[in-house]
Amino acid sequence: AYGAHEGFHVYYRDLVYKNPDERVIWFDEGLAQYFSGEKDYLDKKQFENYYSKFRQNYKPITNLNDRKQGNSSVPDDEIFQRKGVIEGYAISYLAVRYLAETKGIDFIKSIMHDRSKILELGNTISEEMIKYYDEKVLETEPTKTDYVGYQYTTESKKFNGYTLSEIPANATGTYTEEDTTVIYYYTRVPAEVKENLLDKVSTNTIVTNVKDAFKYTITYNTTLNEYEGKATITIVDKLSYAINEELSSLDGGVYDAENLTITWTKVYDVNTYENINKDIEIILNISLYYNNLPSTERVITNNVTSKLELETTDPIETTDKTETSLEVKGTVKVNYVDEQGNRLTDSIILTDLVGEKYTTEEKEFEGYIFSKVEGTTEGEYIDGEIEVTYIYEKEGTGSVEPPQTNVDNKDIYISLISLTTLVGLLLSRKKILN
Repeated sequence: AYGAHEGFHVYYRDLVYKNPDERVIWFDEGLAQYFSGEKDYLDKKQFENYYSKFRQNYKPITNLNDRKQGNSSVPDDEIFQRKGVIEGYAISYLAVRYLAETKGIDFIKSIMHDRSKILELGNTISEEMIKYYDEKVLETEPTKTDYVGYQYTTESKKFNGYTLSEIPANATGTYTEEDTTVIYYYTRVPAEVKENLLDKVSTNTIVTNVKDAFKYTITYNTTLNEYEGKATITIVDKLSYAINEELSSLDGGVYDAENLTITWTKVYDVNTYENINKDIEIILNISLYYNNLPSTERVITNNVTSKLELETTDPIETTDKTETSLEVKGTVKVNYVDEQGNRLTDSIILTDLVGEKYTTEEKEFEGYIFSKVEGTTEGEYIDGEIEVTYIYEKEGTGSVEPPQTNVDNKDIYISLISLTTLVGLLLSRKKILN
């Protein structure tokens, strides 16, 4: 439809008005929307809702020809399209549709080359179109006849989704020779949204392993009144990290890996007058497995938004969020052993959250002295186990080196021989004297 819309603009420009300065915006935009077929999906009920929604925000416009496209520099009384000021595209479509319904397609074709005629229509067409669609017939009563001068009475009726605007002056009267037409005017009633609630809870509020599933329940409730038409509910869950789509369970949601969202769209046919889908409840149970989730994270936050779209009111959005605590713990195992690997005492196990600081210390053992340590004695806990081993040796079991006297071994040997000879001579002399 978009391609046909833009294609019509090109056709109309190149083959009809040719000079861009002669373009009549409302007529060109209305033709493009009407003849491209982009609104052909509107059946009778949908069109009534479309028009009713437009009518609620409509502000009277005296001359459509004065409106031009542009940015914020164009004042409100000249701009063609501006939210809260003028819905130029909607007015254009309705104006051309009005011409087609009241004057026919051939009439529209006949004025396409007549810029003066188009401008003449633009002077009053917005109000004519409003009056025409405001007076669309909901129901026609059978014609009543009676003698001239006799009294007649009429009464209003109730129509689902409409409220009586006014009672006509000729609701009661007398028959005349001329036909009398009595018209009751009704206005489309905006739907009443009594309740619109969104809640997301984490069914496992604490997760201790980044590879575990994060489980959530999303609940949406709405209660409608005074409404007949379609209700479209869109729920979008915004994630903090990418997920493994194959492992995760999304309960019918559509995952967008680029924007990190999961989207659900539900459409209901509602008729509150017959109690059909007056109360709508949506429950979604999802289980998510994250990719590359940092074990140092403490809280995983997910934001969810719901949007309720009805044919007679503006969209209504509701938000909620949930937080899941991520408590991944690491351990440090501290060993104290001798050189043969025999334990001198039971190992000490330290535990804390990943990313927190740890320290270990050397201990004293009777009969042993510290030799060395293997592993990092202080640092941060990781998602896993760190092992630190202090190694000791027994006292007095090491190699003993002889004292250093700076005397050559040969000199010691000669000295010992001389000493021995001297002792022998002394003993021999003692024997002779005796």
